[in-house]
Amino acid sequence: MKRFMFKYLLLILAFPAFFSCAAQQQEMTQQTPLSKWYVFDSSGDLSSYNEYSDMILIRQEREPIDEYDRVRVDTIMVNKRLDADLMIVSNPNREGYGLMERKIIKPDSIMSMAPLLKAASVEEVIAKFKEQEIPIWMSLDARFFYSEAMVKALQEAPGLDQVTSQDMIISLESRKELSPMLVAYAKDNGEIPFYRLRRWVDAFRNQKLIRLGYNPHKQVAYNWHEQFKDDPDVMRLLNEPIDFNEPE
Repeated sequence: MKRFMFKYLLLILAFPAFFSCAAQQQEMTQQTPLSKWYVFDSSGDLSSYNEYSDMILIRQEREPIDEYDRVRVDTIMVNKRLDADLMIVSNPNREGYGLMERKIIKPDSIMSMAPLLKAASVEEVIAKFKEQEIPIWMSLDARFFYSEAMVKALQEAPGLDQVTSQDMIISLESRKELSPMLVAYAKDNGEIPFYRLRRWVDAFRNQKLIRLGYNPHKQVAYNWHEQFKDDPDVMRLLNEPIDFNEPE
């Protein structure tokens, strides 16, 4: 699978991404969405994910600072639904179409969206999906979304500065599950850039910590190497490289 395809799919999934006209956005916001979720950005700020029959609106959950400040609302066009969890999407300002997959991680709490493939037309996306095997590494770039109730629970949950030794060990040991996907990515794309590897590992670990009752999106100061300097088991895992060996 060529690198340009992977980069294109990242553009589709990297919310915020693209815009529709203000009139169209206003019309959609007056309708009741088919589903509504929330997503955190890298700074811990919250945006809402509002899915309608033919588009998805991603809106920053904040009020304007002043009359010149505009709350960002971004649009993803839903061109065709293959089933309840597979949709072909596009950017109104760019050529091409991408296939996205939705997965419910925890009912009524957490879902993910991941890019699967890209093509020049809706028909070509469908043909590729029927003919090609989807690489397992595509799920590495999944984004995670939360229900309103889950967001409230996360806002009350402890941050990364309060992780216990036991939960730290559980979250770090779970990284082994990433190894097959990383090996597959390296085979298809070559060497993995450090920044991408770090992002994938952190995202995977954070999802494990969320399920353990923490909020990794909470903006707090923390230093695990200092916090766990007297715990050899945690320190070993913190300093242990990711395993790139082929699974037996």
